Amino acid sequence: MTKSKSSLSTVNYITGISDGMLLPIIPCALISLYFGNDLTEAFVWFTITVCLGAFVYGFARYSGEKNEIKHNHPSIAKEESQKDAERLKRIGIDESLVNEMMQQVKKEQEDWLKEVRENNMDWESLDLKRAGRSGLQTGLGFLTGAYLISLPFLCLILSIFGIVAFLITEFILMGLFGWLKGKYIRKNPFALAITQVILGFSVLIVLAAAGYWLLENVMHF
Repeated sequence: MTKSKSSLSTVNYITGISDGMLLPIIPCALISLYFGNDLTEAFVWFTITVCLGAFVYGFARYSGEKNEIKHNHPSIAKEESQKDAERLKRIGIDESLVNEMMQQVKKEQEDWLKEVRENNMDWESLDLKRAGRSGLQTGLGFLTGAYLISLPFLCLILSIFGIVAFLITEFILMGLFGWLKGKYIRKNPFALAITQVILGFSVLIVLAAAGYWLLENVMHF
């Protein structure tokens, strides 16, 4: 059982880092443009932004696990399924059709539980403390990834010439954590790594174009 918890913790943290390196790119870039050369103020806003993002992301992970178990676990969702069946009968749905639908729901729930056991997810019971830990681990991972992606923009504020080297490093890290995410969630690691890098590059291209347009047409630099 310890191995299962350790594995799930790793998945939570790696997933958080992977998404944390991608989602905050836009706010980080906007902050760096808005605050110019004021590193202290920019860093404060970076921190506020990524902490809020980490909280929302971690809470979403907590709520997702809780609701996933409540709605899909065969024994926990049994009462809810019965209520759904009664509602369908009350509105005039044929009883044999309702029973057929409930059998399909039961099969899907059993398949879900089988997948949970195969992936050592330890979701065989509803444990809010475990869900809270998962949310915290994912949020911390998101925070880590967000700070990693903020480094090039802090360098941009300081006008450090090594910005290109930092960006190359960021893309390497995006690919690495995308690959790890795929490995741990049992999806194609290379496909996720490439997708992560392409998404990051695409966002940066759009931001660069938008920033150039703002400087030329709005700020008149």
